[in-house]
Amino acid sequence: MLIGIEKMDFFEAFNWLPRLFNCTLMSAGGQPSRAVTWRFVYELKQLNVDLNQTFYLCTATDYDPSGYNIEDAFRKQFEAAIRGYGGTGRVDVHRLFVRKDQLRDKLIETQAIPFDENINPENIDDKKERNKAIARRKKNDTIWHRFCERADGGIYIPKADSWVGKVVKLDDKGNEIETDSVEDKKWVRAILEMDVFSVKLIEQELINKLLEIIRSTNDESKIMIPEIMRIFEEIRKEVSEEVYNKWKRLLIDPLIEEFLKDTEEWKEEIEDIRESERSDIYDARDNKVKEKEDEKYERVPELFNESHEWQQQIDNLGNLLEEEIQKLRDEYRKPMREMEQLRNRLTDKIDEECIDLDKDIEEIERERYEKLEEADDDYRFRTEKYDEFKEDHSAVFNPVEQSLRADIEERMSQTNLPLLF
Repeated sequence: MLIGIEKMDFFEAFNWLPRLFNCTLMSAGGQPSRAVTWRFVYELKQLNVDLNQTFYLCTATDYDPSGYNIEDAFRKQFEAAIRGYGGTGRVDVHRLFVRKDQLRDKLIETQAIPFDENINPENIDDKKERNKAIARRKKNDTIWHRFCERADGGIYIPKADSWVGKVVKLDDKGNEIETDSVEDKKWVRAILEMDVFSVKLIEQELINKLLEIIRSTNDESKIMIPEIMRIFEEIRKEVSEEVYNKWKRLLIDPLIEEFLKDTEEWKEEIEDIRESERSDIYDARDNKVKEKEDEKYERVPELFNESHEWQQQIDNLGNLLEEEIQKLRDEYRKPMREMEQLRNRLTDKIDEECIDLDKDIEEIERERYEKLEEADDDYRFRTEKYDEFKEDHSAVFNPVEQSLRADIEERMSQTNLPLLF
């Protein structure tokens, strides 16, 4: 089982899960590179992990196109690496966060952010920059529609007064529909980051899914602490099935329950101590600062009073200045609007007279874009070949630490069971 977390900030919070569930926790801080994925599979092979099995990937990423691309890219790279090392296994992806069914209207309203740029290409005077903005908008349209197909639809927020970027019309089910009416376009495409959910909530979802996978695959070894299972598997052939199940019931199951309980209490205790210490530090600081402030006033009260009077005069002058500035704004707003209208009419006239040249420029930009795409494809191809070369000539290996034999011996001695190792 694999756990993929997009945000590095969550990695430390969840790094206790692999020891309990015998799984691997990963965080690349974004989309993983092909070289890293192949290196990971190479280390699995060195550890004699069965590359013909099904790997269960539980993911937690942002609710945006990049978040969905991360899990899809890793799945494809992982399966390709498995085949490259002679395996036939596949990756079964379970998306835990963020999914659309987890999003409530209030959460979207308060936490979602726009997906598109707050730019209207029609308002850009420079033709080159306008064409770039148009190209980016078309590209974002394609990315967004692919994202909606994979994520069971996107999310949207009402258009703000200051928003000049892409706006769309929605039907009764919240899906985009085509329209030429500007008045009907009142919604802005939005995304939502996984940071808006608490660590505790994501952690519980991860545990529930891992347990669900264990039950569905009938593989109880996944929930055992790795070293315990290794030792028990070594002695399994030396005892009867009845004795083995008895040991499991008396030793492993209570140990797991105790581990879960102790881990949760330990985390809560750490948090309580941290909050208590921080509170004491702030309280002590506030009390000391207040004492010093009182001493300052007692030492020179007349200066403090005079300073306060001057501050009041400064505030009054500031208010008067703001009023004068507002009057100037109101006075010049109308002539500025008239000049902008005149400039817009001249711009429209220029466009009419030079429409053929604008089309030529657009064609040049299109050709440039196609050539850049070809160059990028060539670069990616060469980079992949370079990565493959590095992987084939690398021999770095990081073994897995194992350290729980003493715990098992102690627990078995407490239950008066024979020690066979």
